Amino acid sequence: MKEQARRGRIPFTKPGGSYRFTAEHFAEITRIFESRPAESSAAVMPVSRAGSEAPRRRAVTTAVTVTSLKARTPRRARQGQSKSTAA
Repeated sequence: MKEQARRGRIPFTKPGGSYRFTAEHFAEITRIFESRPAESSAAVMPVSRAGSEAPRRRAVTTAVTVTSLKARTPRRARQGQSKSTAA
């Protein structure tokens, strides 16, 4: 909740440097984030919050290239190979 207040998305007071929320603040926060079922006969437009909320970002889907990884040979096994080839 503190992060939402810091970003200015919800109402708060800040006496003495700390965020405080009154009963009226909680009522307003509840109204802001309340979701109601949509009416089936008409499209319902979301209520504007008078610029107090930043626009929501859409999730961006990108193509991800997957690279298969191969484990290295353990160091002891590598050292043993170099000694056996050097002898």
